[in-house]
Amino acid sequence: MYEDEKFNERELAALVVSKVYFHLGAYDEALMFAMSAGGKFEMGEGSEYSETMILKGIDRYVRERREGRVDIDVRLVKIVERMFDKCMRDGMWTHAVGIAVESLRFDVVGMIEYVREIAMNYVEGLEVRNKMLEMCVEMYLKRKEANYERVGECLISLGQPEKCARVLIELSEGDEDKRLIGYQIGFNLYENASRVFLNETINKIREIKGEETKMITILNGDLTGQLYLEFLYRNNKTDLNILKEMQKYLEAKSSISMNGLMFSHAFMNAGTTDDTFLRNNVEWMQKASLWSKFSVTASLGVIHKGQVKEAFNILKPYLPQNGVAGSAYSEGGSLYALGLMSCGNYSEESRKISEYLMNALKNNHDETIKHGASLGIGLNMMGSGDMSVYEELKGIMYSDDAVSGEAAGISIGLIMMGTGNEQVIEEMIEYGSETQHEKIMRGIAVGIGLIMYKQEEKAERIIDRLKESKDPIMRYASVYVIGMSFVGSGNMKWIKHLLHVAVSDTSDDVRRVAIIFIGFLLYKNYEQVPKIIKLLSESFNPFVRFGSTLALGISCAGSNFEEALNILDPLTRDNVDYVKQGAFIAIAMICVQNNAKSKNYLNLFQKVIKNKYESPLSKFGASLASSILNIGGRNCNIFLNSSFSFVGLSLFIHSWFWFPLNLCLSLSFNPTCFIGLNKDLVLPNFNFNSKKLFEYPENIKNENKDLPDKIVTAILSTTAKAKARAHKKEKKIKGDESMKMDVEGVKEGVKEVVKEGDVEMKVDNEHVSNENVSNEHISNENLTTSPLNLNAMNFTRILPIQTQFISFDNSRFHPISKSKKSGIVLLKDKTPNQPFDQIKINIPLANNDNDNEPSPPEPFEYVE
Repeated sequence: MYEDEKFNERELAALVVSKVYFHLGAYDEALMFAMSAGGKFEMGEGSEYSETMILKGIDRYVRERREGRVDIDVRLVKIVERMFDKCMRDGMWTHAVGIAVESLRFDVVGMIEYVREIAMNYVEGLEVRNKMLEMCVEMYLKRKEANYERVGECLISLGQPEKCARVLIELSEGDEDKRLIGYQIGFNLYENASRVFLNETINKIREIKGEETKMITILNGDLTGQLYLEFLYRNNKTDLNILKEMQKYLEAKSSISMNGLMFSHAFMNAGTTDDTFLRNNVEWMQKASLWSKFSVTASLGVIHKGQVKEAFNILKPYLPQNGVAGSAYSEGGSLYALGLMSCGNYSEESRKISEYLMNALKNNHDETIKHGASLGIGLNMMGSGDMSVYEELKGIMYSDDAVSGEAAGISIGLIMMGTGNEQVIEEMIEYGSETQHEKIMRGIAVGIGLIMYKQEEKAERIIDRLKESKDPIMRYASVYVIGMSFVGSGNMKWIKHLLHVAVSDTSDDVRRVAIIFIGFLLYKNYEQVPKIIKLLSESFNPFVRFGSTLALGISCAGSNFEEALNILDPLTRDNVDYVKQGAFIAIAMICVQNNAKSKNYLNLFQKVIKNKYESPLSKFGASLASSILNIGGRNCNIFLNSSFSFVGLSLFIHSWFWFPLNLCLSLSFNPTCFIGLNKDLVLPNFNFNSKKLFEYPENIKNENKDLPDKIVTAILSTTAKAKARAHKKEKKIKGDESMKMDVEGVKEGVKEVVKEGDVEMKVDNEHVSNENVSNEHISNENLTTSPLNLNAMNFTRILPIQTQFISFDNSRFHPISKSKKSGIVLLKDKTPNQPFDQIKINIPLANNDNDNEPSPPEPFEYVE
């Protein structure tokens, strides 16, 4: 009947035939006749038949579109078009956009924000993603009120610095609002764009404007560095008691203990410029020798991070001096420190440091000094792609010295980071297959991974070549390339490959890093990582268990994710010391800036450090973990939001082989702050609304072993029992009343109970902890109903969870960007004609021996 062209109800006949084939399970034939049924095929009837035919039709349409076919059946196109119309009518926007993206139908896409989000975070394939983002840029600019912030984000991903420079210039020449938005985009670009992108943007602005502008000081990182340095210096809340407790129980004669304490000190004071602990313990530090001395000196670069103008004054006692023989380890460490101090700063002062490091690289023949200089120049010029520096480092690598060659290999990767330079990679692979030094080969492996940062499909040829190598270090390199090139992509193809390597490779080192880099690929979707890692964390192989810990720690950093902690907790009791080390570090990464959890875990870490039966590796992990919970004077968190973070973490992973690389973890530290700037880029002194539930944790109390124990008063058993019953009853009454208290009342109640507990301790030895009331103990309902107050000031610490509770309703200044409530924020003034107080930036100068000298007298005239 359907094949009879004279039959009037051919479409109805086709529908009947389609349903017959459907019930027979022949879905392809059913779909073919459904397409022929035209309007008789009801898409909205909700039956099993119609739902199945729609799904089959969409699947076929998507497949043929992705194959690039141009002869797609018109009847199939009509079904898909009808599906789009139905989604639009029913308000099912995400369904429509999802189908459009999967089938590459960019003309249908209307939900621009949704498209941008999935393009940035979920779409696999550079070509498809770039098409989507180009469409997003066009749509954003066509809007009545153009969304320039989103345009900036898209242009970074597209790698279009010239277009970005023109947008910034256009905004800088507009009204006040546009200038503020332009400055905000500039700060966002510095935080997220590569150095090559920033340099090309700056050069284009200079070419068009012909002069230095405020925008250039933003893009070169100079202003950001000054603001963060001042913030960390002003708000430093480092608990030196933690370090003093470590020092009591860690032996100075042990190299690993010395390194653990020094790294911990550096992390806790990162960016604060506070090296008080070092100055107060000079004799203890002088016990450091060889590479421990190298690390101690290099740690100054972490403490003084961003202080590029004072870099040479701070490190003057340690830097190589012409004609003066010094310790090669201190001198090499100081050059490494220069790189850590200036990493991410592209100002004129940073360029002077680059020149100094290059001269040190050329004029020194000691391999330890070359090692430090190589790491320093790599960090200082990270992502620059400078071929002259590459040639110099290549010469050091080819010298076939293991110590300097390893650093040169890593440094080449830092210099060429994200460029995907195939010539450089070919030369490195060729030399890696020739050299007999495993240290150099490992440095090359890390370097290749850095070069291919975010290259995605472009890296697949290199990966395919390296993963088939018989040399385990080359397979190690392939894993690094996968992790760095597909970072954050969630690419299932390579996640499956890493899982396969994790359980099948013959090298334990390759298996270890394969698991860790699963965390890199899935950090944007970290909720899935514990599900993938759970079985691996129970592996018989300790290398696999160790890899599981860092995969969880890196992917869930700063999230306080309970599922990840549930997997890590048993690993803190593992019978292998380095597995426990990894568990401690991972827990600290996840729980940083979480008062409730960090207090309990800090107690655990302190117990491990004090336990004389614990192995040095476990104590080292506990030391690092203690400091990670308190990084940057308790004003920093670990955010995976920039190339610096991923570079720092990838080098930290490699510290398994080389301890000084632990210091590179500091590259992933990000200040959690609110720094508000007005149109003139000055800091107005103003308040805004915020909950007062986000406090710094209390300092720990040092144990004083010199004091004699208090004599316990002898009490009759009957008296003790009577007092205990009375105390218990009183506590119950107070407990009932405390349920009615507000948050402040709870705090006072806790203090009173503790006070009474101290008095009664000689009777029943009860103890009530004096634990801060923190945001983790209070439900969201209590947070939202708690009264607001004007106690939060500009230039203060703002935790990530706190941003949702900030309000500027009653403030004179408010953010120009509605989505920006932390970090460096541009502010619009509601009353611009009224004066206001400014917060002055006073960058601390380098400490010297004359700090305590009295000031000179005021000028006067001598009269006889």
